[in-house]
Amino acid sequence: MPMTAEANTSREPVLSLRNLTIALPTGADRDHAVEEVSYDVARGEILCVVGESGSGKSMAANAVMGLLPKGVHPVGGQAIFDGQDLLTLTEKQHRKLRGLRIGMIFQEPMTALNPLMRVGAQIAEVFEAHGKLSGRERQAQALALLTEVGIPDPEKAIRAYPFQLSGGQRQRVMIAMALALEPELLIADEPTTALDVTTQAQILELIRDLQARRGMSVMFITHDFGVVAEVANRVCVMRHGRIVELGEAEEVLKHPQNDYTRALIEAIPSNVIPEARGAETDTALLEVAGLNKVFRSKGGLFKPAREVHALQDVSFSLVKGETIGIVGESGSGKSTLGRCVVRLERPDSGTLSLSGTDFMHLKGEGLRRERHRVQMIFQDPYASLNPRHRVGYAIAQGPIANGVP
Repeated sequence: MPMTAEANTSREPVLSLRNLTIALPTGADRDHAVEEVSYDVARGEILCVVGESGSGKSMAANAVMGLLPKGVHPVGGQAIFDGQDLLTLTEKQHRKLRGLRIGMIFQEPMTALNPLMRVGAQIAEVFEAHGKLSGRERQAQALALLTEVGIPDPEKAIRAYPFQLSGGQRQRVMIAMALALEPELLIADEPTTALDVTTQAQILELIRDLQARRGMSVMFITHDFGVVAEVANRVCVMRHGRIVELGEAEEVLKHPQNDYTRALIEAIPSNVIPEARGAETDTALLEVAGLNKVFRSKGGLFKPAREVHALQDVSFSLVKGETIGIVGESGSGKSTLGRCVVRLERPDSGTLSLSGTDFMHLKGEGLRRERHRVQMIFQDPYASLNPRHRVGYAIAQGPIANGVP
């Protein structure tokens, strides 16, 4: 049988969820996003809430923060923080708590950060929203926070816009904002999902280190049991809106009681490198040779011109039925390579051929006619999907654009 929340009575809870139930709008795949969920986040611990997409793990956190989407609302239970039920607070009361006593790191920094504001101004805004510090002090504290979270060259980063930073650096900015007012509880909603493995390890180490130094409680939401093994004191496993297992991290990892928990643990990648799969044919589908791409930015009065060599003499071939893995850290050029292949970026030099068709020099109507032969799945769906369009309409636009009825 799974362990219950009462197993943690020896430690004082910062947050207590009791029989939390959250209703979904009519027509959803089920009635409740979260159903009869109870667990504590103890003072000074990291509780990992684990589950697949749709398990309800993020909905519980959004209820705590007063950030549930329109049409989704609590219909039962309590979320007790410092003696008050957060589910009963007004939006004004929630705003007083958010950032000040409960901080949150969001999964997608590009949707959480304002693209039109410099990083320093966004961190300073956290202090301004709660009437803390003077303007000069806010900037000084923003710089100190960027230094604390390990941003390279913080004096330069504080003046940057979010798009000028790497994914790992943007996530560090989000952490700095969440920690600005030294909250008692930090909610981290899948903060490493979109990061490469080395950057992910750095962010996990940073959160673990900051939690230990500041004595915070952390609710860490994830779908990855590998993350649980790295940071968790306790684990809450959720599926279809319900808790299926709850207990000490070491016990759950070594002796899982639920079949679903065992399946998640077995999905953790091992250190054993599998044998490469051979291709079924030698017929080349994609041939790339000597590809180069340089990004240049103009200088200004106080800003020197910048030149970044994103791709340098890249060559490879891909045969029919084969899968090739392009691996590298943030800034290695792997995404630029993909964008060049689908011709969302034009390479500066080299050759790019698809089944004998020269993709390098196609343009205009010729490129539009051939582009349907190469498709790309983007990293951030929120940035690539139009929020004003329904899903069915968005899917239909590809065939329509290529003249398919």
